[in-house]
Amino acid sequence: MCVLSFLGLPELEPVKADSKRDFFQFYRHIKATLAKMQTAQNLTALCELVVQEMRELTGFDRVMIYRFHEGGDGSVIAESKQEHLESFLGMHYPDSDIPKQAKHLYTLNWLRVIPDVNYQPIGLVTTEETSSHPLDMSYCSLRAVSPVHIEYLKNMGVASSMSVSLIQQQKLWQKCRRRKISLHYVN
Repeated sequence: MCVLSFLGLPELEPVKADSKRDFFQFYRHIKATLAKMQTAQNLTALCELVVQEMRELTGFDRVMIYRFHEGGDGSVIAESKQEHLESFLGMHYPDSDIPKQAKHLYTLNWLRVIPDVNYQPIGLVTTEETSSHPLDMSYCSLRAVSPVHIEYLKNMGVASSMSVSLIQQQKLWQKCRRRKISLHYVN
């Protein structure tokens, strides 16, 4: 079982033992990736390397870097995907594609994993003492996902997703998104 805790709120999640995992193999992979990143000639080359390496590391079908513009809109500036998938590279999205409150949460909680879009959320059990104070779950990894976002993922044929926020000067600059057509748990 994996126990995460932030600001006194424990998060519990079952972890399956996997005999295939090898820390030293992972370490060598990350070390080689970091060395390649240090030699990237420009931002485009760096982003292309990141999506390729993250796809290999995580096993997702598609990894994209989505860059936000000053007006809040954005575009996909790098992508690594399985050959049979349609490319999203160069696609532009309006500011309304990601609601402002979601963008704000991405600046607070830099990693968001949705292993199964068909999950059933479970309510929190509160006590009389805690129910009078609103619970801020902004930093929680296991909080429920917006039903609107789940519908968006399902409409795109996505079964699992992971997003990593890239922050520059306390602003959301980019998001590195990973998508999988089937269920996918990242250890």
